[in-house]
Amino acid sequence: MSFWDDVTEKVAAGSRVVADKAKEVSEIANIRAQIVSCDNTLVKNYKALGKAYFEAHKDDVSGEFADVMKNIKDAADKKNALNDLLKARKNCADDTKCDCTDKAADVVTDIAEGANDVVDAVKETAEDIIN
Repeated sequence: MSFWDDVTEKVAAGSRVVADKAKEVSEIANIRAQIVSCDNTLVKNYKALGKAYFEAHKDDVSGEFADVMKNIKDAADKKNALNDLLKARKNCADDTKCDCTDKAADVVTDIAEGANDVVDAVKETAEDIIN
């Protein structure tokens, strides 16, 4: 076998190894993309299920998830208050003639006080559902 034949054979073998490795990496990337897609589907459906459950049981003051339901209601109420405040603020042309700033400070204080409780309760519920 000549030197060039030997080099050609080694290059071809190396090319096959590289091609096989590239195929393997591509398959792994494809599997990971499918896993991410499944995760997104799970999150979307958990969210839809949670929202449907909340809507069906939002007036239930007792039960296993009563605290979480209350936290969701509180957060929704605060969000609505903020949206109202935002609308009022946009209509307020002169800060010196408008009490929007005081209202905003009160709402922000209320939200800050309850935000951690809501986040903790939602995390706890999500962990319970996942586990």
